[in-house]
Amino acid sequence: MFKRLTVIFSAVLLIFVFYSFSSYPIFYKYSNCLELYLNSASSTANIVNAKVGSRWFYTNIRGESFKADKDSFDMNAFLSDYSARVVFIEEIEEGISYYAYSPKIKYRFKLLDKTINLQIFIGNNQVTVGAPIIFGSF
Repeated sequence: MFKRLTVIFSAVLLIFVFYSFSSYPIFYKYSNCLELYLNSASSTANIVNAKVGSRWFYTNIRGESFKADKDSFDMNAFLSDYSARVVFIEEIEEGISYYAYSPKIKYRFKLLDKTINLQIFIGNNQVTVGAPIIFGSF
C-alpha cells in the first residue's frame, strides 16, 4: 500500500513540476507583472493581471503582455532574445506598432495574411509588448 501511494505521489509531483516549467511566462525576464489573455485569442479575451509566479494557477491562456518604461526598453536586445524578426510596422497617432514573428513563442496570429506572434507598441512614455498581439489598451 505504501509503495502504491509513493508511486502516485511521485507521479503527481512530476506532473506538477513539468506543468510549472512548461507554462512559465514568456516575458518573465522583462516584467514580474503580466496581463494574461484567457479563453480567447481575440479582443473578447478575459484579461487578468498576474504575477509571474502565479501564472500556473490559470488555465486556457491564449496570450500575454507586459508594459515597460520606454527609456529602459531596448528593442534590439528584446528582439534578439526571442530570435524575432519584424514582419511589418504600423504608425498611428499614439505611437508605432511593430509586428514580429519569433520561433520561440508558441502563440500564432494571422494579420494581413502574415503570421505574427509578437506585437511591440512604442508610445510616448511606455512600451507595451504582447503575444500573439496586444489586447486591451496600449
